[in-house]
Amino acid sequence: MLQDVQKISQTNTSFAKWFMLSVLLALKSIHTKGVAHADIKPANILTSITKDGYYQLQVIDFGLARYPGTYSKAIGTAGYRAPEVVRYGIISFASDIWAAGVTFIELLSGRKLIFKPEELPDEAAVFDGISNEASALLRMMITVNQQKRVTVNNAISHKYLLDAPYQCKADHRL
Repeated sequence: MLQDVQKISQTNTSFAKWFMLSVLLALKSIHTKGVAHADIKPANILTSITKDGYYQLQVIDFGLARYPGTYSKAIGTAGYRAPEVVRYGIISFASDIWAAGVTFIELLSGRKLIFKPEELPDEAAVFDGISNEASALLRMMITVNQQKRVTVNNAISHKYLLDAPYQCKADHRL
């Protein structure tokens, strides 16, 4: 499924923006309830096509969802865990933003990111082929310092997503 979503995203900017906005709106809803998902990754984001021909998105698998706080072990999937999760077991809304940022980079670049959160890879390699506006948002999402990481509300209102559609007509089969 992720490969299909990546292919569509790389040829259809509206779809990519819709996907990113939809995930962020889902996170906003989850966070409004006082809970961090704690395992945002491509496998936990389902896309399908409605009967009337629009894409729809669901964030699934709340098995690791937690109230923000410090836990005795790192929770989540390796490769999508924020630095503070890996180092200190801190789960927060900001750690969900990090995981979403990594997911979006993979979506837009078509490449799986493999790196240690405390050692970000060469930016040129990470953001190669991603527009400057999208890269600006993604850099704010994967800022190592969680206090400086963009909030879900600020990510939603970022200029890259200002023209993101709330609905996206399915022109490709998933």
